[in-house]
Amino acid sequence: MDLIKLNNVSYSIDRKAILRNINLQINRNDFIGVIGPNGGGKTTLIKILLGIIKPSEGKVLSENGLNVKYVPQFSNFEKTFPIKVIDVVLSGLERGNLKPFRRYSKEEKEYAMSLLEKLEIGDLKDRQIGGLSGGQMQKVLILRGIISKPDLILLDEPTASIDTKSKNTIYSYLKELNKDMAIFLVTHDMAVISSYVKTVGCLNIDFHYHNDKQLDQESLEKTFGCPIDLIAHGYPHRVLPKHWGDIE
Repeated sequence: MDLIKLNNVSYSIDRKAILRNINLQINRNDFIGVIGPNGGGKTTLIKILLGIIKPSEGKVLSENGLNVKYVPQFSNFEKTFPIKVIDVVLSGLERGNLKPFRRYSKEEKEYAMSLLEKLEIGDLKDRQIGGLSGGQMQKVLILRGIISKPDLILLDEPTASIDTKSKNTIYSYLKELNKDMAIFLVTHDMAVISSYVKTVGCLNIDFHYHNDKQLDQESLEKTFGCPIDLIAHGYPHRVLPKHWGDIE
């Protein structure tokens, strides 16, 4: 059964198209990866899926009572806010307005602790978030997103600029979580697309959706406007011609 369905969704600002005729269905246990250039509409699509903005045209249909969570890039999170790691994770249990003085139950705290240990950061539970590395912070934000056991989690470049070990730990855990929730991932990492997601879409105002994770050169060139290396199991498997004017 589909969780969210977009029917001919378009979004424009001052008559400039940001998204055009997007058709997308997100089902339970989907793991969808979306790639595309900067300014191609990926963040706008996430905002529409979250219900933050309404489309200019088309319809967004969703299951009643759908629990959707969003994980931003760690660079967009206010790291100077005085709060401990475990409290950031627990705050993900709130729906609607955050209640800063709520007392969490023993069971909720134990569950939060088990999640921290799952991603090998249990020893950081009492550390202020300002003292975390990028990889540690991203793990905390992901746990904050999944602690309420959502139906769907949306991730925006969750492993940008973090070390390979942390990246592998995060994606292995997301793959495990995918048994119980749908995942919608925006990324520039082609190795992630080939290794972890189930299906992939290319977005640059228009949306080219593949019902598997195999990318063809034509869709990539339409999306990015130029040749791009295809990746298979983390390694390029096609050598593309240089751009006109490239320096040797």
